[in-house]
Amino acid sequence: MVINEELLNEVTGGAKASPRLRMNHNFHDRLDAPAQRLLTLLPSCRTGIITLLSALR
Repeated sequence: MVINEELLNEVTGGAKASPRLRMNHNFHDRLDAPAQRLLTLLPSCRTGIITLLSALR
């Protein structure tokens, strides 16, 4: 799974629609997986994440 603009848009849209204004995207297949990797977004931090991803390219 690649963290790209499409994924950020999808998760940010979910965060904006959520009463708590945040959304997770799980990278693990099962909730009982030994390693749980996830992306958590708040609409207000999305710009900083895009800047970070651009710098890492």
